[in-house]
Amino acid sequence: MKLTPLEMFFVREFCRVAGISPDKANSLEVKDRGRNAVGFMTTVIPASVPPELRFENRVFSSLRTACVGPDRLECGMVLFFDQTTARLDAIEGFVYREEWPSIEEPVFWSEADRTIGLEQEN
Repeated sequence: MKLTPLEMFFVREFCRVAGISPDKANSLEVKDRGRNAVGFMTTVIPASVPPELRFENRVFSSLRTACVGPDRLECGMVLFFDQTTARLDAIEGFVYREEWPSIEEPVFWSEADRTIGLEQEN
């Protein structure tokens, strides 16, 4: 099973900021995906994670949210890395004060301290 477009969106943003080729995310395969009313947790198959896709230091200096779906709900992400190999292990997506959007189409990234309205004007 492959990553959803939103999961891929999350991983590619990490790659972009970390200076890793976003193409490295293409090989990722899903081991398990759990969903609930406010988000999801996806674990990846360790053998599908390229060596470059690892945690070496903090990547995001400020919190990022993805504006998702037709209602542009603010969704956060957390990437989990294996303690031994430092390679990507899991992807979590969640919403703030809302129910998970029925359509997971990522719209754009927003800094957490900016409003959606301001982001659309830029």
